[in-house]
Amino acid sequence: MTLFDSDPQKENSQDSAAADPDVGTSRELSLRLIHDPECRRQCVAALERADERVRLQLQSRVEALLSPLEQKLLADVDRLAFTEGSWYRVTHNRIVPLAMRRIINGEQEADDLMLAAIAHDAGYAMIAIAATTAGPDWQAPDRRQGHMDEGARYLEETLRAYRDAGELTITDERIATLRDIVATHDNPYLGEPLSTREERLHRDADRCFVMSHLSFWKDYLAYVSTDDWATSLAEWGEAPTPEALLLQRLPSFYRTSAELPANWDASVYPLTVDRAALNEGGAHESIESALAKQIVDQLFVARAHELERFYACSTVDELEAFFEQALYQDLDRFVSALETS
Repeated sequence: MTLFDSDPQKENSQDSAAADPDVGTSRELSLRLIHDPECRRQCVAALERADERVRLQLQSRVEALLSPLEQKLLADVDRLAFTEGSWYRVTHNRIVPLAMRRIINGEQEADDLMLAAIAHDAGYAMIAIAATTAGPDWQAPDRRQGHMDEGARYLEETLRAYRDAGELTITDERIATLRDIVATHDNPYLGEPLSTREERLHRDADRCFVMSHLSFWKDYLAYVSTDDWATSLAEWGEAPTPEALLLQRLPSFYRTSAELPANWDASVYPLTVDRAALNEGGAHESIESALAKQIVDQLFVARAHELERFYACSTVDELEAFFEQALYQDLDRFVSALETS
């Protein structure tokens, strides 16, 4: 069973937009919402509200897919006080374990990789992250390193506490291994490679979030909040549009056209490997797991298909409804893929 289905509605959407002046007007209005600072703040708030509603709707289904200990750890992580700029971490801390569970089930990997997946970003609760409208502050090297250090410490202390309470049977060596996964999981963003298969599998699960609806639009709203991204895109002769972010993300995951999703329209969204330099870390990252590759493929297709709906929005309320529908589809499909497997 695939995680995402193809969208039969997407047929020559750019041609139809060019032919229909009303579509062009909607496109202009939608971009104005994003690029006006006050509207942008409202859009971030709308995305946050939609995310919370969807997460609460699906909470019981997500928990049903976790073991009692995994549920306990998720609840413990949820109780951490994530700062303003990390509001989306609560959903991130669900999507990554759901992706990790698919990898574990499909490739017969160790169940306790779920513990690292659930707690890997706990360190963001221990450091300050600026608001989304201040730009992608979470990408600063000191934030990346700091949250890995703090998260690794948190995981080790928590797993030892669970063991001492008789809730977990685990060796010191295995705790150290899981701690190392958390301590290094964003190293590729800092120019450092990962050294073990389990580290790379965790990275795969973590990167499945990157092309989720929540991450894509959160990133877009952050990037357009500063001049840096627009300046970088100007060298390509492009404006800071969602299409530009989609094209930028492609070479982070794909090195050749043959690797692109089977139903990808490369005539509309071509792969340009040099664009990898625009991404954090500035380089392509290979995907270790075939299952993760399938998830990423389907997420890219979903993001391309939804752009027409985005451009049909002309108010923040319409944008919030768009966010909520797409967020629900994303998370529901992650959950459904495990419920039916």
